[in-house]
Amino acid sequence: MTREIRIRIESEHCHACGRCLASESCKVRAILRIDPEEIPFLDVNRCYDCRLCLKACPFGAIQVVRSLI
Repeated sequence: MTREIRIRIESEHCHACGRCLASESCKVRAILRIDPEEIPFLDVNRCYDCRLCLKACPFGAIQVVRSLI
């Protein structure tokens, strides 16, 4: 059974904050950043689409993916 994750990180809105509030709000640590200068990425294998990160990002970089159907 495949899980459908409905959020993504929009690189044009992300400010690559030194302290990523969206990452800190993620209880399963699905928002990761390897290099502090780069934007974080979403590990879809960890994410369960709770969307706590949506409210945590002050720049609106976490967006809900809208279905085309």
